[in-house]
Amino acid sequence: MSYFIFNYIDSRDLGLILPKTPFRPSWAEQVEEITIPGRPEVIKNPNGIYANQSMIINAVISDSSKIHQIYSTLAGEGRLILSTATGEYINCRVEPLIPQGVALDMAELPITFDCYPFAYAIEPTVTEIGTSYTEVDNTSSIYSAPVIAIEMNKTAAPILKGDVNFDGKITPVDASLVLAEIANIAAGTPTFTPEQFAAADMDDSGTLTAADASAILALCADNQNHDPTTPAQNVIIYTNGAQLVVGIPDEVLANGFTVYVDCGLYLIYYLDTNGNMVNIMNYSSLDLPLLHTGKNYMMYSGDNVKGVTVTINERWL
Repeated sequence: MSYFIFNYIDSRDLGLILPKTPFRPSWAEQVEEITIPGRPEVIKNPNGIYANQSMIINAVISDSSKIHQIYSTLAGEGRLILSTATGEYINCRVEPLIPQGVALDMAELPITFDCYPFAYAIEPTVTEIGTSYTEVDNTSSIYSAPVIAIEMNKTAAPILKGDVNFDGKITPVDASLVLAEIANIAAGTPTFTPEQFAAADMDDSGTLTAADASAILALCADNQNHDPTTPAQNVIIYTNGAQLVVGIPDEVLANGFTVYVDCGLYLIYYLDTNGNMVNIMNYSSLDLPLLHTGKNYMMYSGDNVKGVTVTINERWL
């Protein structure tokens, strides 16, 4: 029996019967026609653009009591999986449905999905790469925009003295954190990690005092902040000989965070201790890699790296 799943809800659970087997659409690259004066032929040039494709599924309503659930489910954007391709999903938008009364009278419901390019693997391939070239096989029918996860080892101490919250710069916030920690210590409830304590102990006395907070404020007043675009170190990702230099800031090293290179979103970021996404594109240079179809070769170089994995994110036309 044919079915579809939209936003994790099965059409069979909605009481919808599909008389015809649904097949996903395919997407073709658009072609520009260029006319040059004096030349009789037209030059056809692919422009790298893929247009949305519509897909209509005609369903039979077998349970009229579920009509409100049907209409609330089949609305807006979401992820579509077809019974004919259970290993793939399509990002799409459901066009407005016909009025409920009309659908009940007909006992049928035409559903139009506006399907965005492309079909993606539900379970993308994840490959671990090392410091020598590793084969990464992209089984897609089109190039892939992978996600590269660079897991860093936690360093013994922060690099920047006075940067208590490890955000790559010295601000009055750091001094406030020191004063708050002095009160916590007095109450017998210290909260600083050893790395934070080392960053806050400006005179290396082994204790925190108001003098440490004053020293941090003095650095702020003297405008001696660390340049947040200057990385503490670099990790280089090599893809088929091309390089991407990923700058690793102080906070990542001090906490052992993972840096994510999302080539589809064209974004490099990490999640801080509060789970907030921190964009560090300004630390990096050169282009984010794409994986052509077939075999690719990747490796990395850099210190303090615990491991690097590549999520291929296969997709098909």
